[in-house]
Amino acid sequence: MSIWKKVASLLVAGMSVAISSHGQEIPKPPFLQEHAPEMSRWTVAFQYGGKEGSRPTAPMVLGQRLSRVEVIKTGRIRSIVGTFAGGAVQEVWEQGPLQVLRDPGFQHEIVRRSTQRGGDFPEFWWIAADRYKGRQTVDQKECLVFSGEYFPLQFADPGLYAAATADENSVIELGSKVPVTAYIDPTSRLPVKLMVGDDVRVYTFGEPPTTQLAIPAEFQAALADVQQRYNAIVKPLSPP
Repeated sequence: MSIWKKVASLLVAGMSVAISSHGQEIPKPPFLQEHAPEMSRWTVAFQYGGKEGSRPTAPMVLGQRLSRVEVIKTGRIRSIVGTFAGGAVQEVWEQGPLQVLRDPGFQHEIVRRSTQRGGDFPEFWWIAADRYKGRQTVDQKECLVFSGEYFPLQFADPGLYAAATADENSVIELGSKVPVTAYIDPTSRLPVKLMVGDDVRVYTFGEPPTTQLAIPAEFQAALADVQQRYNAIVKPLSPP
């Protein structure tokens, strides 16, 4: 094979990599901005097409479906307020990897380490070049479209899904996979819509905050208490 034929074959191979299985030219990565801007505000509205009692595709509290999430981000601090269909409200403050949670199912604030995948939009972890299906207009906005099939539990409770799949003796039933489709803004690469089975999440980005968030005193106290206990555990022993 001549040198020119080799070059031509390499060019053809390179071009084929940039074309999806649907014949669509694949956009340049990143396909999704995993991190929203340092000063950001957005809401996620949840709409359910499935019947009550079907496998949940989003977190639930006291048997109530999640209806809306409001997120404010300023640097390493995030405020996340979830409102549920029955009126329950869940408030979360994040500082780096730590979360302080006020849940209607508990009497006191709970401090935990975030188990979610990295980034502000962990529910889009699965987006990749081989999931790209082309462009589609959604609510008068052209979007990049990605789709695949996954278990509802992967979106309702990723931590529980990870535990269930790690234990071969797990009694948790995963059920059947459902079609999942993501719609991404081609310019900002921020999410527009996510469909999990018959259920939909709509993302709306508002005016960014102009001042830094301050964690409320009761949440800060819970964080400080956990940090103090941690310091006591790792503190080196004094010499005899």
